[in-house]
Amino acid sequence: MTDWQQTAATIIASHAGDFTGEDIRLACRERGAVAHHPNAWGAYVRDLLRDGVIERTGEFRAMRDTTSHGRETRVYRRKALDGE
Repeated sequence: MTDWQQTAATIIASHAGDFTGEDIRLACRERGAVAHHPNAWGAYVRDLLRDGVIERTGEFRAMRDTTSHGRETRVYRRKALDGE
């Protein structure tokens, strides 16, 4: 696992409530953790979904980053762990 992925995993594990991939990306950037390529974020979220770490809520939100031109993005939540 790369440094940015470890930072993202830590943020997700401690996050309560719904979030977007952009929320995690921006939180990582604030901590100096940046992926090697912008597409790496999509692959990371796909892997989290596949591995059952997160799940889709069925909702969408407008992106906050101005370079995203206001498009919408999926909303996720961390899946409950046994005992939560």
